Amino acid sequence: MNFREIFTYDRVTGQLFWVSRPKRFYKRSLVAGCVNSLGYVQISYKGKQYLAHRIIWEIEFGGPPEGWIDHIDGNRSNNKLENLRLASPKENTWNRRGNKNTTSRYKGVYYYKNYGKWHARFSSTHIGYFKSEEEAAKAYDNFVANFQGHFARPNFQRENLTNDTP
Repeated sequence: MNFREIFTYDRVTGQLFWVSRPKRFYKRSLVAGCVNSLGYVQISYKGKQYLAHRIIWEIEFGGPPEGWIDHIDGNRSNNKLENLRLASPKENTWNRRGNKNTTSRYKGVYYYKNYGKWHARFSSTHIGYFKSEEEAAKAYDNFVANFQGHFARPNFQRENLTNDTP
């Protein structure tokens, strides 16, 4: 399908607009789509559902993406081109937020009652035990920055990270 005939893409806002909107949207906005329950902009066209970021990729690069599209800042409705990148399924999971149901407010950090310390770990890799939650979070950040590169989602700003792991 040639999405360029159906939509125009605004690179500043990251929004798609109908070139010629369907009649049922006569009194509505020219902006195409709405945010679905997962946070992605979804567009219905001729009875089929499309994700806006995949349409944008096809418009900008002339074909469907070869793989997954990752939202760099984690905001699934931010479809500015500079916020989109190709990723493998594994790389895409690296860029997700931390689990809300945990003992720590930081990703990769858990309170270990037996030692009375904070445990930093990545997947099944033990990084270390720390006296404070923040120390454990920084150790986690340094580890994932070295392991995941630009797909890492650190707890703190990237400028504060070092290139060594404890």
